[in-house]
Amino acid sequence: MARAAKPANGETKRVILVTSEKGGVGKTLWTSSFLTLAREEGVKVAAFDADGSVGGLARLCAIKDANGDPVEGQDPTEGVAFYEGRKSRKALELLTSAEHGYPLILHDLAGGYLTTMMDMIDAGSGLEGFVENFASFGYRVTFVHMISSDLAATSSVNNYLKFAGATADHVAVVNEHFGEVEEDFPFWNGFTDNKGEFRYGKTKPKLLGLEGGNGVQIKMPSIDKVTAVKLSAVNLTPAKADEDESLHGYEKMRARQFVRKFAASIEPARHLLGLPA
Repeated sequence: MARAAKPANGETKRVILVTSEKGGVGKTLWTSSFLTLAREEGVKVAAFDADGSVGGLARLCAIKDANGDPVEGQDPTEGVAFYEGRKSRKALELLTSAEHGYPLILHDLAGGYLTTMMDMIDAGSGLEGFVENFASFGYRVTFVHMISSDLAATSSVNNYLKFAGATADHVAVVNEHFGEVEEDFPFWNGFTDNKGEFRYGKTKPKLLGLEGGNGVQIKMPSIDKVTAVKLSAVNLTPAKADEDESLHGYEKMRARQFVRKFAASIEPARHLLGLPA
């Protein structure tokens, strides 16, 4: 299995792949919030959306034209480049993004993208060649997994661990939109059934027990639902809430609180997300 090579400056470059085989788990909110935070910290991030111009990250963070549509061919370090990741040839832009030497690459992958990645080099058999391709350009891969209450979200993590394991790093993001206690995530944390038998809960320790501390769990704070949908309607991230004149002051305050909590939430995983300590 491939290990990422060290570039000349001694620091491993990083490619972050935000993924889930389950839709509706908060992937766009996390990815756009992370990108905004990283750039505000002065980190140069090359951002890509595998869902094309209609993808959530492109919609929120790309450079727009006069009609409000994402501009084709934009610089990914200034806005968000996008590609039709569900088309086999276009999907290869995920791999070629490593050829430009960006220190930190972020891809918001389309839902259910694991099979597509497995087909790129490994003919559907796994992710070994996929990870090795990035390693050949000096990159270490981090998979960011969004965790909801559903079984499918946990099963998605298990599949990535099966096919990538410790050849990549893994960050599990428990989305507190679905609950704030362990019991709200029965398949991720496990639960005791009516017969006293403990069920599920095996994927979490598998991730946290990866060799070299390559697996970390963090949480994404919840944000008020009404505030969230109002921001989404005008294509703004919570960090940009002050730009929307239609929001009430208390809604802007809720957005600010989310931004502060989000920044604190990623602290345990900064080293796996390409951010300075």
